[in-house]
Amino acid sequence: MWCKRKPETIIKAVISAGADLENPIKMDLLRYSTTDLFWSLVHSTTGFNTSEKIDDLTNHVVLSAISRTMSSDVLSGLESKYSDIHSGFCYDLIFNWIYGEDKNSFRNIADYVAGNLSLLDRFNSFEIKDLLETDVLPVIDEVILSKLMYTITNRTMDSDSVIRIVEKRRTSAWYEDYTYFYEGIYQVALMNQFYESHLNSFHHVEAKEMWNAYTSDYYQMDTYYRDFHIAFSTCLQTLHPSLDDSFKDLAVYVEKEYKNWYLDQLASNWNNVIEADLKETGRFKGIPQQIDFYQDVVKKVDGKVFVIISDAMRYDVAHSLAKQLEIETKADVDISSQQGIYPTITKYGMAALLPHKILEAVENNGTTKVLVDGHSSEMSDRDGILKSYSENSLALKHKDVMSMKRDDRRAAVKGKDIIYIYHDTIDASSHNDENSVFDACDKAISEIKNLVNVICNEL
Repeated sequence: MWCKRKPETIIKAVISAGADLENPIKMDLLRYSTTDLFWSLVHSTTGFNTSEKIDDLTNHVVLSAISRTMSSDVLSGLESKYSDIHSGFCYDLIFNWIYGEDKNSFRNIADYVAGNLSLLDRFNSFEIKDLLETDVLPVIDEVILSKLMYTITNRTMDSDSVIRIVEKRRTSAWYEDYTYFYEGIYQVALMNQFYESHLNSFHHVEAKEMWNAYTSDYYQMDTYYRDFHIAFSTCLQTLHPSLDDSFKDLAVYVEKEYKNWYLDQLASNWNNVIEADLKETGRFKGIPQQIDFYQDVVKKVDGKVFVIISDAMRYDVAHSLAKQLEIETKADVDISSQQGIYPTITKYGMAALLPHKILEAVENNGTTKVLVDGHSSEMSDRDGILKSYSENSLALKHKDVMSMKRDDRRAAVKGKDIIYIYHDTIDASSHNDENSVFDACDKAISEIKNLVNVICNEL
C-alpha cells in the first residue's frame, strides 16, 4: 500500500521507473485515480508544483539536492527548477540512493539531468572550489578531474592543493567510478612535489653517497611513475570520452618530467660518480656486492632460510613489497641493497647469487653461458650447485611450489636448510609486452606476499 511507504521511497520509485511518457508507475497512478494524492505528496515534501511531468520532477529533486551543498551562484538562472526550502528532503533522498546498494540505477537519471540542463557547460565555467563539496552527479567528478589535469599540465596549481582535492573526493559517492583517474593525478602531484624539492639535487661526488640517497629517497620518483602508469593503463580499458584526451596529455607530461628531468639528471650524476671506481676495480667503494650474497647473507642465517629471487624486480618495487609485508604480516621487515654484477641481465645475476668460487662467461656457438665453478648455471643446474656447497639445499620454481599440494610442499623442504625459490613474473612480462611491466610489478608483489604466507604458515 502507498500509505505504508515513506514519501522518499514512493518518489524514488516513480523517478526511477523511467521518463514521463514511458513511466509505468505514472500510468498506474492514472489507472487507480491516485494522481492527485501523489502530486500532493510531492508538493509537500519537495516543493515541486510546476507540472505533472516526471522529467520535471526529476530535475527538481536532483537540483534541490545539489543546492544543499553548492553555492547558489553556480545554479544561477535555475532558481525556478529547485527549492532551497525543501533541499534537505531532496538531498537525503538522493544521498541514500547514491550511497546505497542500487546506486547504479541512479546513473541514467544523473546523465539525463546533466544533459537536459546543460550542467557540464555550467560547471565547467566555475572553479574546482565551487564544486568540491558536492557529489550528487558523476559529471561533477568529470569536471573536477578535467580541471585538475589542465592545471597540472599548465602548472597553474600547486601540488599540495591537488593532493588535498583528490583526498577530499575519495569519500564522494562516484569516486569509485573514477578511482584510477584520481589516483593517476595523485601520483603526478607526488612527482611534482619530488621535482620541486629536488631541483638542486643530483650533485653528488661519491658513488656511495648517491647510492644511499637513491635507496633512502630518490627511489620514490620511480614508485610514483610506476603507480601512475598502473592507473593510466587501467583507465585505457574503460571509455570516458570527456576525460580520455586530457589523461593522455597528462601521460605525455609525466614522461617529460620523468625522462627528461629525473632520469637525465640521475644518470648524468651517476655516470660521473662511478667512473673512477669502475676504472679501478669495477666495484663501487663501500657498497655490498651481489656476488657476495650467498656468503654475506645466506650463510649467516642461523636456521632454515628461504631465498625468493624475483627476476627483474627493481628497488622501488621491492620497497613497496617490504612495506606491504610489514603491514600485513606484523613482522620485522628490513630492506637493503647490493651492487649487481655487470652486465645486469638474468644469466649473470642468477649465477652471482649462487655460492661460487669462480664465475666466468664463455662463448659457445655464438651463445654466452655463465659458469659457476666450471658448471652451467641454468635453472636445471642450480639445485646441484647449491647442494655442492650445502647438502641440505634445494632450488625450486615459484610456479612449482604453488602448484604443489600442502603435504607435497612440506615433504619437499623437510630437512632442508637453504631453499632458493625462483620467481619471474616481471621479467617474463617484459619479454612479451613492455607496456604490461607495470601491472606485472603489482602482480609480482601479490604473488610474493602469498608465497611468504605459504612459507610462514605451512613450511
